[in-house]
Amino acid sequence: MGHFGKLFGRHHGRDEHHGHREGHSAPQPAQTPSASCPSCRRGNDPAARFCQHCGAGLVPRRCGSCGQEAAAAAKFCSRCGAGLG
Repeated sequence: MGHFGKLFGRHHGRDEHHGHREGHSAPQPAQTPSASCPSCRRGNDPAARFCQHCGAGLVPRRCGSCGQEAAAAAKFCSRCGAGLG
């Protein structure tokens, strides 16, 4: 290993952490915004219908009587009081 390799932690022009040549980087996956799970608060794909970590539903619940959007853990509608069972 040459002097520059010793100084910069490189060996034969490769990054020791990733195995890529200097000046070249591996393609990075596209960063997509994540939908936070209301139950476990972990990130999921925005199009996901269920949490990949805990299985909770990610699609907003609606009251069958009045159509009001309800929280995932709600048992009764906050607008009309109907059961959300």
